[in-house]
Amino acid sequence: EHVARQLEYVYSLEATGSRWVWCVDYRGFGLSHAMQGRLAARFATLFSKHMPERLHKILLLNPPKVFDIMLNALRPFADPVTLGKVIPLHGSVDALIAALAGTHAFPPAATEWLRKGVP
Repeated sequence: EHVARQLEYVYSLEATGSRWVWCVDYRGFGLSHAMQGRLAARFATLFSKHMPERLHKILLLNPPKVFDIMLNALRPFADPVTLGKVIPLHGSVDALIAALAGTHAFPPAATEWLRKGVP
């Protein structure tokens, strides 16, 4: 509920567009995180039922193999259209930045966090 309220607040700001991209950096993600199925199901419900028209895509940066297991577990809770918006990206920092800047139209200011934050 907190995340939904925060997103609604962000949408109310003039500078926020009507559609958005959720970018997930999997650095540091491990099995203990993957076992939090309730949290994943809550986000799937949030994205698919409360604001599917606002979600343009979800970009997953270097998701681990366990992500496939999580994605399959989420399928019953998520709308197929929403699942179609999930895009895994794999590669080096330079490859990810090239994909974000080129294919996904991220401006340099939005990709700088990736260059600084990924070892």
